[in-house]
Amino acid sequence: MRKLVTILALCALLLSGCSKSVKEIRVTSFEVVSVTPVGLTRFVATVEAGIDNPFASLLVEDFEGHLKLDGQECLDVSAGELLLEGRCDKTYAIPFEASLSEGFSPFRILPILSDPDPLRLSVDISARASLRSGVGKTFEFKDIPIDKFLKR
Repeated sequence: MRKLVTILALCALLLSGCSKSVKEIRVTSFEVVSVTPVGLTRFVATVEAGIDNPFASLLVEDFEGHLKLDGQECLDVSAGELLLEGRCDKTYAIPFEASLSEGFSPFRILPILSDPDPLRLSVDISARASLRSGVGKTFEFKDIPIDKFLKR
């Protein structure tokens, strides 16, 4: 029983320490490299994101996002697994799949792709980050303005 309590205490300490360090991870650059249509309502894209990770290596998985135009969901976005190397600032090429949200017209997306107005765009993001041991947490961020990613 004593060992169980010690293990639980260590896990709690590890998770509380992770949350402080994980908050220090930041996006340093962001650029859409390619967009390829797949039919009328889907496309695949590659984004290059510079990520400064002062923490240990993390596996980011179950990434889902919703791009919003004037508060209305317009794109549902997902990505595969990404291994963030620990204690480094690196640029990652991240492949995404996106599809138009239900009820959103494909014609309304064209102005966004040709001349995006970052003040009208926001995003909701959900992803699970875990250590190699498997200990992890799901993070959710709501209504993040896109211009936050575009600032250098």
